[in-house]
Amino acid sequence: MDRSARESLRGLKTFFASRAPFARRGPGARVARGAFIDCRPGVSLGARAHIGRGCRIAAGAGRVELGDNALLHPFVIIGTGGRGGSVRIGNRVTVNSFACLYGLGGLDIGNDVLIGPGAVIVAQTHNFDRTDIPIKDQGSSGRGVRIGDGAWIGANAVILDGVTVGAGAIVGAGAVVTRDIAPFDIVAGNPARAVRNRKDQNP
Repeated sequence: MDRSARESLRGLKTFFASRAPFARRGPGARVARGAFIDCRPGVSLGARAHIGRGCRIAAGAGRVELGDNALLHPFVIIGTGGRGGSVRIGNRVTVNSFACLYGLGGLDIGNDVLIGPGAVIVAQTHNFDRTDIPIKDQGSSGRGVRIGDGAWIGANAVILDGVTVGAGAIVGAGAVVTRDIAPFDIVAGNPARAVRNRKDQNP
């Protein structure tokens, strides 16, 4: 099969995969016009979940789950890495515009989480052990990311692979998180460091 035929076949597969039934579509779940969802059989939508216009969800061989009343504002990007990764978004989660969520190693977002615009959560990393091969050709791996219930991820924050963000924690705008965050801690900076804990009596 020549290259042109292979590209045509790939295009047809993408076309039909983007129109296949969802694994689950709860009552009242909505997908706005202009949203693109690849491999719908790997995507589950909870009751009244909403995917905004311009969002792109690429489940590939993986799994994407949106809980009840989850809200993706326009132009959110979600990917599983195409090799069996997963992104699970809990109930009543709000993901603001231009956030990017990648889940090759498994991304688990609890309930009632708020993710600010432009935030990047990356449950994967490029392999770079070899110096005789370009990094882009060495593949990716992932340990996973966990976001606890009720956490708030600020605008343009970056959360790197292998991190757990505790319940009720706050990640300041623009922070780069490279290590675990305790429940209810407020962190800021690059690398992110604890400023205080929300349960402290005297901030």
